[in-house]
Amino acid sequence: MKKLALVLVFLLGLTSVVGASGFSDMSGHWSEAVVRSLTEKGFIGGYGDGTFRPNNHISRGEFIKLLTVAVELDITDWSGEHWAMPYVTASIYGGIVMPDEYPEGIDPRGLIPREEMAALLVRAQGLGSKELPVMFGDAEEISEHYLGYVAQAVEKKLLGGYPDETFRPGGFLTRGEAAAVISRILDQRAIAPLQLGINKRDVYMKTERLAINVVALEKDSVYPRLVFGSQQVKGLEDLDALAVRNGAVAAITGSFFDLNGQEPWGNIISGGRVVHTGDVGSTIGFLPDGGILLDRLRVKIEGSTSLFPNTWEGATWKAWGFNRTPGAGGGIFIYTRERGESLGFNMGTSVVVSDGRVVAILDNWDAMIPHDGYVINFSGYDKRHAAGFYVGQYVSYRVRFEDENGVELPEWNKVVEGVAAGPTLLKNGQVLCDHVGEKVNVAALERRVRTALGITADGRYLLVTTRATLDELARMLKALGARDALNLDGGGSSGLWFQGEYVTKPLRKLNNAIIFSIRNGN
Repeated sequence: MKKLALVLVFLLGLTSVVGASGFSDMSGHWSEAVVRSLTEKGFIGGYGDGTFRPNNHISRGEFIKLLTVAVELDITDWSGEHWAMPYVTASIYGGIVMPDEYPEGIDPRGLIPREEMAALLVRAQGLGSKELPVMFGDAEEISEHYLGYVAQAVEKKLLGGYPDETFRPGGFLTRGEAAAVISRILDQRAIAPLQLGINKRDVYMKTERLAINVVALEKDSVYPRLVFGSQQVKGLEDLDALAVRNGAVAAITGSFFDLNGQEPWGNIISGGRVVHTGDVGSTIGFLPDGGILLDRLRVKIEGSTSLFPNTWEGATWKAWGFNRTPGAGGGIFIYTRERGESLGFNMGTSVVVSDGRVVAILDNWDAMIPHDGYVINFSGYDKRHAAGFYVGQYVSYRVRFEDENGVELPEWNKVVEGVAAGPTLLKNGQVLCDHVGEKVNVAALERRVRTALGITADGRYLLVTTRATLDELARMLKALGARDALNLDGGGSSGLWFQGEYVTKPLRKLNNAIIFSIRNGN
């Protein structure tokens, strides 16, 4: 797997930029390789005359710009008198630059002393000053305020001393030296390639480290399934028990669910059949080859009382969903054996269908669900629609898939397993996180325990747990190489299990989970 860096690639020219092919004054210079690498990645540029001028000193504004971009701080527009002020402002909000260290104001034009640079580098890594011995011959020249930062910077190999065992705290860095320092920062912030199995990582989000647990699986080696607690739509079970009972190698929390009613909230597809429906969030669907679909899926159910083959030129009845307990207002729902042996409630009129024909019509009765059929329940205002059915009548239905705008999604007919949660974190590499549009209440701006599932462009499932905001979670997954990703149920339900052990143990039993089993021959 290619090396994945957290940082976004920005074109960063200190003045005007020349191409990455090389600079006329870099041949044989000690920083040539570093400058070439940063130029090719778009982090640094040279001058319009084709030079880089590696021995020129770097200004405070130029260095802050380099550092701000490297740690991916948000840059806002600024109409100030100096071009570097947007980066200075961002670095202040990001906790890198402390204004009280500049009683006469921050001068982006001036040169930046090495001791000041040490403080900025340390804060950019989410660290603070540290009481360590500074073993330099000129240690007494280091300002008391910066002494702990210099110690930390040296220990973390962000800055070093000179061959004569001095630090030169009041000295200035050249452009070549600054390039080497930024390269070191990027290397330390880079995310090493994920290995198959458990990966515990520290990922940088702007100026902070966030811990993340990742189980990486090759999609060609495993197949996903959606499983229920107690083996039915309405029920709860421990995640490890769900995994072991179903022969899984890995398992992760699935959709949101009602803890009291013990029912899921959203769409669930199992074995190629829709077994539960909802109208919030996004649904991730797994194809036979392990690929995925990710949409704000809506399930439409059209029914008919015509004999097969049915032309479906006009539905004679419609249902609102599968295996959902009706609310106070009632509705029309289909119940299959995934619900259990019976409906679990005794309201409305139930049309019992077995082997394609109506075998019973029951009022206010907890109807049994046939193994070879289903029950259509009409309740509330919609109870009147049950009058169109009679015993012996042929009945059938079909399922259509649409997006939230009513556009048909026929590719979903190929999905074998699927689960809804949300919001979508990544789609085609783009960060989304539209929890409002998806009607998912997940405290998006707060750092909470989160669960997510992603898939990389090179075919790996990433099963993730962490404590982060939604945006941080999305960016962590993107940094890990995910192309598409969905937020799953979190908080006390957040769970991740791999090869017999919990990586993250849920605080409660779960209604459903996504499990991964080994494909035959792997």
